[in-house]
Amino acid sequence: MKLTDVLTRCIHKADAVIEIIKEDNFDNPQQKELKKRFTITQAAKMVGVSREAIRQAEKAGRINPPRETINNRKVYKLEEINILRDTFGTRPNRKSTDDPFVLLFMNFKGGVRKTTVSIHQAQYLALKGYKVLLIDADSQASATTMFGITPDMDIDESETMHDFLCGEKDSLEDCIRKTYWDGIDLIPANLTLFDVEYVITKQAFSDEGTTFYKRLRKGIDGIKHNYDFIIIDAPPSLGIISMNLIYAADGIVVPLPPVIQDFCSTRMFFDLTQSIILKMQEREFKFVKLLISKYDNSQGTEDFIRCIKEVFSSDLMLNNYLRDTRAIPQAAMQLQTIYEQTDIKNKETYKRALNIINPICHEIENLITSTWSSKKESIQRAEEAMIW
Repeated sequence: MKLTDVLTRCIHKADAVIEIIKEDNFDNPQQKELKKRFTITQAAKMVGVSREAIRQAEKAGRINPPRETINNRKVYKLEEINILRDTFGTRPNRKSTDDPFVLLFMNFKGGVRKTTVSIHQAQYLALKGYKVLLIDADSQASATTMFGITPDMDIDESETMHDFLCGEKDSLEDCIRKTYWDGIDLIPANLTLFDVEYVITKQAFSDEGTTFYKRLRKGIDGIKHNYDFIIIDAPPSLGIISMNLIYAADGIVVPLPPVIQDFCSTRMFFDLTQSIILKMQEREFKFVKLLISKYDNSQGTEDFIRCIKEVFSSDLMLNNYLRDTRAIPQAAMQLQTIYEQTDIKNKETYKRALNIINPICHEIENLITSTWSSKKESIQRAEEAMIW
């Protein structure tokens, strides 16, 4: 039996399973759609105006009323919510004085919920009306798959960062694709990204390769002003791509399960990351935070978290934990996140999942926006008003 024959058979069968999952969960298997809809009460809350204000705007012809109904009640798509935000001027997007923020989710150990958090963070921000670019930098392409794209069937290397990182393209513009989620663009990934490590390593020995770790930052600088946030899902490894990711980032979140194996791995991750940074020009980060993931509420977990806080200090930790919940992996089986589920069989489990993921995403949002000059100015004005 030839290994190549076995692998070929496995690849074809796995691809067939993915297509079946798409057919079962997507109305159009070729294009994933966001089925989530919002009532006028939810829309008013998201937009930041009253229901009456929305009705008056529709009646006056300022905006078109929604066409879809559920149980004889009008419901809004996310893109219609954003039209309302634009009409009422309530989008929370950054000011021109604020720099778009590049946020990196990174750990070189797999299975720490890195992709889970990066996708939910991107969707959370888009739900609030921000414009987000999600960059899948992992050749395993889990984030790409969650957005309804079969990595090695639907895209080739020219549609990933491959050609840009290898110096064959001058811009990331051609890599960006719109997604079914209003407000989120995606730079997808597939297995060809794995080749980048070899290509750039070879280039690094030449004179032109001395600043190879700056390539992604340069590419992001060329497109970032179209967005409020750039979210990067890193590969579970430290190499040439990771050097580019670290140099491009403004802030880093490191998911860390509270078990000894992951603790030791994360310590090694810090050691190797430090050695990488020492090879690059010094970078200043707005923040570096650890996120406790896979939290199970057991006494042993609590004891180990106290140990982690003693070792790394509490100020390095995010306040909220990613608790274990069945809802997130169950949604992922349908290529969905908690934020896009509509077929909710257990509402209590669903609410618990939202109560887990929302505080994490909100905390990270606040960490980022607190670095924006406009936010600092508004806080200062509020403080001065209180003084006077």
